[in-house]
Amino acid sequence: MSHSPVLVDESLLGTETNLVVGRNPGNSAESAHGALFYPPKDVVEGFPSPLSENLLTSCIRKVPSETRAKELLRRRGVPKLEDLEGKSVEDKIAALAYLQYAYNPPLAAARFTQKVLASVRASLLLRNPEDRRYWQFLYQQGQVLRGGRPIAMPQFLRSLQGAGFILAGPSGVGKTALVQRLRALIGQEPVLVNWGGDAPAQMTFIPMVVVKWPECGTLAGLLANFRQVLISEIGPSVATDYHFSNFMGSNGTNAAISAALLLNLGLFVLDGGCIRSLRGEFRDILGFISTLQRNSGIPTLITCTYPVLQAIARSGGAGANTASAHAEFLDLLPPGPLWASYCKFFWNLGLAEPCIPMPGYIPSLMWKFSRGDMGIMSQGFSGLHHALLDHPQLLAGEALKETDASDIVCMRLRMYEETVKVLELFQTNRAVPLEDLWAHGDYLPYEAFNETPSRDFERRLSRRKSPVSSILTHAE
Repeated sequence: MSHSPVLVDESLLGTETNLVVGRNPGNSAESAHGALFYPPKDVVEGFPSPLSENLLTSCIRKVPSETRAKELLRRRGVPKLEDLEGKSVEDKIAALAYLQYAYNPPLAAARFTQKVLASVRASLLLRNPEDRRYWQFLYQQGQVLRGGRPIAMPQFLRSLQGAGFILAGPSGVGKTALVQRLRALIGQEPVLVNWGGDAPAQMTFIPMVVVKWPECGTLAGLLANFRQVLISEIGPSVATDYHFSNFMGSNGTNAAISAALLLNLGLFVLDGGCIRSLRGEFRDILGFISTLQRNSGIPTLITCTYPVLQAIARSGGAGANTASAHAEFLDLLPPGPLWASYCKFFWNLGLAEPCIPMPGYIPSLMWKFSRGDMGIMSQGFSGLHHALLDHPQLLAGEALKETDASDIVCMRLRMYEETVKVLELFQTNRAVPLEDLWAHGDYLPYEAFNETPSRDFERRLSRRKSPVSSILTHAE
């Protein structure tokens, strides 16, 4: 049996938008009312099987095995030396620029990826546009987008309200790198989904968006960032000011959530929470994340350093709701076999000739200069690999002296010298002076803030917010 295509009131969404999933201009009576719609299927009772598929879940991969997840997340970044045979030093220097994209995932990252992908699929199985119940909820979002009141989420979607994640750890442990690889895994481009009816119809599916924590520390700044990300995803010719202007008004939160629903967003990521984020409208930003979960069923992911995680846990209200999310922790690595394996991974990204095995002193040398922070360590390897290209005589006799390697790495990591000293102090004494705690806290373990009074966090959260006018103007 065929079904009539969906009709959407174009006055709600404009005439040039792929938010419209279908229309039938041939029926003048229906077009005149502009509010009639015919969902293609009857109500689907119960929770769908996690092994089932619909139009949206078919656009993303199924949950891979742990081993396969690690393979998919892993990225060498730099071409292999044999692939650059005969290339000039300049070409190899250009190739080394991709070292910053190298990623060797820990086992925890693979398991976290499985959980996030499973949550996205579970959400999309229920947010099924072929289900009459969901289509009715989705259809009404156009009214909210133009300033109407928010629509209560149907009862059958409310099991999705707790689909939130937090990825926490010191700066440099690979949180943003994991998010980038996760986006490559889930999907980096919007998909136009063709679906049923008497005539071809399309709807937009955005697998995942990554929104940076606003520098201004305000909810308005976050919504402006979200708006810009959506516009970059679907194009300015589709996302006209008429569709998205309410992001910056009193209806901003509701309009943003409605747009996310209409674009069938799979996963919302708020990336980059750090000590600078502990100001202005911190709780309002957390409140938006909670409201997005509660009113849409779209899974959310926050990445942050440990001082932000501590602030979330102590914030109460929206902070308590956010703190109930599933949390994964990526931490500094101690010296040992695992640390040595990561050093070997980065050593093998080098392009100097002759290619020699990693010297045995490299892991301890790198740990001395980074104290287990892989981001700092990777910068050390970048300096080392560039130096070996610039000064091939350092490999004379197919060896690299420890003193030469130490001098190179020390020079490259000068900017981290104070941070590494604070890390070493905490790892030795389990405490650091208060001024160092807040100056370098983004690099410190969770335990570094255990004894910090809640009033210290409150003082930071009560600081005046930064002006947002320049950010909103730029967003236009």
